[in-house]
Amino acid sequence: MKKFFILTLLLSIMTFGVYAQSTDINQSSPVSQGDFLVGANAANVAVSDLQLSASVGYALTDQIVVGLSELSGNDDSWAGAVFGRYYLNSPFFAQGSVGYDSVEDDANFGASLGVTGFLANWVFVEPNIGVTFGENTEFALGVSFGLRF
Repeated sequence: MKKFFILTLLLSIMTFGVYAQSTDINQSSPVSQGDFLVGANAANVAVSDLQLSASVGYALTDQIVVGLSELSGNDDSWAGAVFGRYYLNSPFFAQGSVGYDSVEDDANFGASLGVTGFLANWVFVEPNIGVTFGENTEFALGVSFGLRF
C-alpha cells in the first residue's frame, strides 16, 4: 500500500506539471462542452483486491460530466454505475456515483476527489481517492487513464 501511495503521489505531482504546461491559464476546466471521455481506472493496486473498471462520459458543460462506469454483464446478471462529475477549480474535480450489482443484489453510492492532467491534448491521467458505501464501505486510491474526443 505504501508503494501505491508513493506512486499516486508522484503521478499527482507530474500531473500538476503537465497540466500547467499544456493548458491555457484562463481555461476554467480541462474539458469543454461536447467532449467525450473514455477511460479505465485501477484502484487498490497495492493490495490483493485490485479493481479495474472502464468508463465513458460526456461533458454537458465545461464543468459538468455525466457518464457510465463499471459496466459488466451477461444473460443472467449485470453491474454498472452512473456518475456525475463537477470540476471545482481546474483541474480538480469531485465525482459522485450510484451503482447496482444484480448478482449481489447490492446498490452502492460513491464519492471521489481527483485531479485531471493531460499528457497530450487528448490523453489524460487522473489520480483520485474515493469511498464507496454499500453492503461494505470501501476506501480506494486509484489512477485513471483515458482519451478525450
